[in-house]
Amino acid sequence: MEKQQILQETRVKSESDRTDDGVEIVTSKGLAKVLRMPYFDEEQDFMDSYLGRFEHFAESQKWNKSHWAMYLSALLKGRALDVFSMMPAEQANDYDKLKDALLKRYLLSADGFK
Repeated sequence: MEKQQILQETRVKSESDRTDDGVEIVTSKGLAKVLRMPYFDEEQDFMDSYLGRFEHFAESQKWNKSHWAMYLSALLKGRALDVFSMMPAEQANDYDKLKDALLKRYLLSADGFK
């Protein structure tokens, strides 16, 4: 049973494809599609727009907000990842505090974001 599950997962992974906008589409015999957020690219993305997109995506996926900071941290690169890395763990795991720190780093305010 376990070997069959591993084989199925391998087949699904081999059928993965990434579009130009960073959305990964995984199909299993044409039955399922899974969308994934692209990484934050500070050369192409504005932090406030990216966070808005992330929040809409997280809500549409019905993610528990207590996990948002962890999910967002996996999508950060460059200076944005540095902000996360320099925060104390209890603050870095709080989405609202992480969002505020990122907006400050990119010279934006939470009020302007809303």
